[in-house]
Amino acid sequence: MIESIEREAGTVTLCAHSAVPTARCPGCGVVSGRVHGRYMRRLADAPVGGAVAVIEFRLLQWPRTAAVTEHDSSDRLRPTR
Repeated sequence: MIESIEREAGTVTLCAHSAVPTARCPGCGVVSGRVHGRYMRRLADAPVGGAVAVIEFRLLQWPRTAAVTEHDSSDRLRPTR
């Protein structure tokens, strides 16, 4: 979900966050809405109108039953080259 778009000093930054309310443990299949933590992915993209384009995506970590954390499906975001 897009939170904001900011333009400053030759950079356009799109700030977004994951809207995934729950995740399924890949080990046992239990669905949980409890969040273990949050972290930020920062991706650079092609220039927009001569300005550097940056995407800041806030993601969630979900607890797993085996005491390991699972990242939401948005963690599969990878920059294309």
